[in-house]
Amino acid sequence: RLVRQQGLARTEFTTLTLHRLLAAILRTQSPQRPNFPLLAVRLLRTAVPAYDPWGNSSSWLTWRQFFPHVLVATDPNRDLSAVEEEVAWLLVRAAVYLATQGGAALAQPLLERAWDLRRRLLGNDHPDTLEAASGLSLSLWAQGRYEQMRQLAEDTLTRMRRVLGEDQPNTLRETYILGYALRELGQYEQARQLGEDTLTRCRRVLGEDNPLTLIAAFSLAPALRALGQYERALQLGEDALMRMRRTLGENHPDTLKSAHSLAATLRESGQREQARQLGEDTLIRRRQILGQDHPDTLRSTDSLAVTLRESEQYEQARQLSEDALMRMRRTLGENHPDTLKSAHSLAATLQQLGAYEQARQLGEDTLHRRRLVLGQDHPHTLRSAQHLAAVLEALDKSHDVHRLGSVTV
Repeated sequence: RLVRQQGLARTEFTTLTLHRLLAAILRTQSPQRPNFPLLAVRLLRTAVPAYDPWGNSSSWLTWRQFFPHVLVATDPNRDLSAVEEEVAWLLVRAAVYLATQGGAALAQPLLERAWDLRRRLLGNDHPDTLEAASGLSLSLWAQGRYEQMRQLAEDTLTRMRRVLGEDQPNTLRETYILGYALRELGQYEQARQLGEDTLTRCRRVLGEDNPLTLIAAFSLAPALRALGQYERALQLGEDALMRMRRTLGENHPDTLKSAHSLAATLRESGQREQARQLGEDTLIRRRQILGQDHPDTLRSTDSLAVTLRESEQYEQARQLSEDALMRMRRTLGENHPDTLKSAHSLAATLQQLGAYEQARQLGEDTLHRRRLVLGQDHPHTLRSAQHLAAVLEALDKSHDVHRLGSVTV
């Protein structure tokens, strides 16, 4: 307030404007005179949106404006000991904003620092400490670091159940976050059991239309699909999407996650035309809202490519898969599980197009990387091995046909 009263800063809906003198002082302030850096942190704590950016896309423009200021004001090289709780709060919110933009790797160090600060200031079991730990779990998940995520999520969930209670909303949220890890590690039955219990509790405590309940519902579908329980997955997915569209809107990021999940369920249950229509609509919306290179957009691109391949539209599937794989390699890295899933998909499409040598090369590379990243016995690794065996068999038959043709001539 003092800074604003003296005309040194102005806050508006989407901007924080510092007087040039104050901005220069902040950049050059010596450690012996920390007053202005402390004021900047307090001013930002007041100015940035108070609510979580994750489910509030309307706040993203505001955060885009404030984010550089937050990074400067919370620089770990400054003496901010008098405002460490405010610093931790800003770091968590900034990290969540980065996560909404697909920047999980950039968010991780912010969350780690906030978690460390809160553990030291508040203790391991304080709700704010557990909030930071939960955010870090999601950051690890987005980076494909599933085993680390599982360990952290299990510890956080144990503490939340003890401190907050089993039915508290943050506890329920952490429960389905742990389910993500179990599912990605191929532990589908454990993920299903945990997900069913979480959904039952959410419905009882929060109601059918609460966003946490709806996320718990569509988050259960992948485990059900993996176990062949398509009817149950369809029932949950269709109901969740209908309710999300009504309560959150068609373009809300969580609504689009629900639509993406349902499109996969439709495809795997044999309803390919419906899957294609929903997949195309979801991809268009994600490109408009999140951008071409956002991880969620790329997952939709890859999923639609699979649907097209299974609908025997091989050339369209190849084009989409090649684009998705190129972007994933650049943004997520060569060894990210989603990148490897995209590579597996493209190899399968190349096989269908008769490009056996290209399919073999890509299939061998994908199998090698999946063994390193996921392990020998992960379901996705085994699927890659089965696919490569089929490609090698087709390649041998192709060579036999060519040899037979040469002899005939």
